[in-house]
Amino acid sequence: MTKTKYIGTLMVLIIGLSLFNVPTMKAETTETAWPGPYDSMDEAWTAVQALLLPEMEEEFYDVSFTANAQTVTGYTIGNLLAPTLASSVDGNLAGAYAMAMGIPYGVNASYGFMAINETFNETYNEDPVAFLDGVTTASWTEVAANYTVFGMGDVPGIWMNSADFYAAYLAAAMTIDGENVTTANVSMIATYANATWADLTEVYDYLVTVFDANPFGAVDMMNYMDVYVDHMESEMGLLADYGVFAPGPFGGIFALGLVGLPTFNYTFTGNLAAILDPANGSAIANATGLAMWMNGTYDATLNATFGLAAGEFAMIYDYIMAYETSMAAQICGFFGIDTVPVAAIPSAIMLHQWLYGDVNWFPYAGDMGVQQVGTYLTPIFALGIDIGDGYELGSDLTAAGYPVTVGNESGITWAQAEMLWSYEDMYSFVYLQAEAPYYSVATMWTKAAMDKMSTEYSTLKDHFGLTETAMDYLLEWTAFWRKQWTIDNQVLMWTDSVGTWTTTFFYDQWILQDYWTGTTTSYGVTIPEGFNLDTSAANSSIDGATASGLFFKFNPLAFTNGNSTEGGLKLWLEAIDGNATSEAALMEGHDITAAQIAPLISWLDTFYGLYVDEPAVVVPTDDGPSIPGYSILALVGVSALVLSVLYKKRR
Repeated sequence: MTKTKYIGTLMVLIIGLSLFNVPTMKAETTETAWPGPYDSMDEAWTAVQALLLPEMEEEFYDVSFTANAQTVTGYTIGNLLAPTLASSVDGNLAGAYAMAMGIPYGVNASYGFMAINETFNETYNEDPVAFLDGVTTASWTEVAANYTVFGMGDVPGIWMNSADFYAAYLAAAMTIDGENVTTANVSMIATYANATWADLTEVYDYLVTVFDANPFGAVDMMNYMDVYVDHMESEMGLLADYGVFAPGPFGGIFALGLVGLPTFNYTFTGNLAAILDPANGSAIANATGLAMWMNGTYDATLNATFGLAAGEFAMIYDYIMAYETSMAAQICGFFGIDTVPVAAIPSAIMLHQWLYGDVNWFPYAGDMGVQQVGTYLTPIFALGIDIGDGYELGSDLTAAGYPVTVGNESGITWAQAEMLWSYEDMYSFVYLQAEAPYYSVATMWTKAAMDKMSTEYSTLKDHFGLTETAMDYLLEWTAFWRKQWTIDNQVLMWTDSVGTWTTTFFYDQWILQDYWTGTTTSYGVTIPEGFNLDTSAANSSIDGATASGLFFKFNPLAFTNGNSTEGGLKLWLEAIDGNATSEAALMEGHDITAAQIAPLISWLDTFYGLYVDEPAVVVPTDDGPSIPGYSILALVGVSALVLSVLYKKRR
């Protein structure tokens, strides 16, 4: 037999065997191998998630870095001196509040009295019956207790309206003839749901005790504004060191004379009480009114409003300007921080605490020791939350509770600290870009911590003018704040788990590409070709819930359900081929529009074609048996065997 005959025999055998139904054997793949091909759409998408979800978790921590820094400073600034101090519509609210707070609690009906009772009993708000039973010898009904504590309509209660309750009691008491309390003051008794006069007297005595607790003497509650006006027009000040003792949130600063109470030392022809009243829209202690006074051109209007004589407008204007400056200096001096305008005080306090850790948190750090912001906030402002310690740069991040070391060991200057926390500085902790990626500064700090030879490290170091020592402190703190602090305070800041947010971010990226704007993730992992959904067409975008349903493999209409011959994937592939019935079923099942399904069909066509190669299905026929499980290699092996036999026969 010639060589040619051997080859011819081999070809006949190969051709003959090929007539059998033999499936192609694919190379084995794993979920870690990318790109596939993969046996199913579910496997392909699982591989995508395995590749990108860890990257997206890092994105979540980047987002949380900026968001948490903004949120924590927002908590503190919003509640540091007063709930309204840091939020201003017209730029004068902070100044107006400072003006109002210059009126001691004992004579400030608009702001002061709500703090008095809160100081002495923290439970009355939740249980007024228990509260009144505790401060009197009576047994109160629920109705009478609610009226007495909270008031109703025009009825003053001791909560937030102590002065009017006090006044109403004294007015009723003046009508008492001996022990006859059943006739002359029956209206007072009826007003408070038939609480007895003895009960109301004990409540009155309680309030007097509270007011007398003032270390500088009791306040004349009936004439509180008259007393204050007298003070303002007195050379020495009748209220020198005078005020109700109220250790509520920073009320004591003013009430205890820690901040001076300047006077006009002048008797005005107009209504000074109205000028000082925070509730008056034209008063200096009202944001709208203060804006008019500070404008300096409303003299005619305000002269007419308050009946001022010539020159009195200028006198009050000068007082306001001097008061704002002196108030800021005194408050900043008390806290031991650099003097800043009144409106900037909360931010300055927080910045100083972050850098030095030594703000004097009077009156809450009773021993005047180190008080961490996280530990401090919850009991002070009754936020009902624990924001967690570790805010201060001097925190020991290796020790339990992250204790603070007082002082500036990092060497960061005040000016550098201001830049690091500036909402305008593009590399600061709280800066949020207008376009994606919104939080890229967090990524920069993270990359700098990963590699000191990186461009990010040198950019940040040079931008802020920092030393290597300062950078070491900042990189350790930012790494902690980005991840560990987020984990410690997950429920507070984000409510859901890291995994939930990561998945949400992942679908956001698939739909909108608002985290990774290029071909790689923030940390350098290549994004698979065809991953991004194109929702640039009008009204084509979908939400995260819809996206989740598209990839939930147990959803009979999902991409990842079934295969090309059955299940949800079959319907989607039919839609790709133009099957209107399948497309309509998918639109109805996912509650999406024609504009929304169009990019989904286009995306699946590309993604499926790139990464999915389903195994061939073996279908038995009547023409003869199939040879399952064999490949071309098997055919070649059989052919080689035949050749070997033929060759031996030739020899």
